Amino acid sequence: MKITVVVLNWNAGKYIAPCLRSLGRLATRPHQVEIVVVDNGSTDNSVKLIKKLFPKFKLIQTGQNLGYAGGNNVGLQYALDHGSDFVWIVNPDVQVHPGSLQALADAASDHPMGGIFGSKCYFAKGFEFHKTRYTPSQLGHVLWYAGGKIDWANLITQHIGIDEVDIGQASSGTNWPD
Repeated sequence: MKITVVVLNWNAGKYIAPCLRSLGRLATRPHQVEIVVVDNGSTDNSVKLIKKLFPKFKLIQTGQNLGYAGGNNVGLQYALDHGSDFVWIVNPDVQVHPGSLQALADAASDHPMGGIFGSKCYFAKGFEFHKTRYTPSQLGHVLWYAGGKIDWANLITQHIGIDEVDIGQASSGTNWPD
């Protein structure tokens, strides 16, 4: 499977390096993986930083801020034009687990009609909304996102798992209660 990872950058010089380092540690076999950074007209030092520290990653410079959707569409179009089977959009302020891409690829293979897959996300340790709610050992294991629900009749969306400590209820294949 050919996979393109798209990271949209706009003045993310303060936090994009940890993100790209984590992407560089991904388990990728047996897949062909390309990491593409789309720069959305940054005016900080982030483009120089990306070129210097991550020369093996593809950098596409849009020359202007196309917004979140527009910038990601540049990356998606690149992936389509280069024969990708799967595209993973990653925000520049996250760090990914080395096995996360493989888990998404496995889910896509198991559910070929799925179309869209998402990762569970945690608050960075110390950045939880309700820090005093958790024990020190729970910090870093608090969910920010573990899926979502859509009430199409009322056009209401909801994150699943937000502010919960992950004790396995957010594992792959888990059905959340309605």
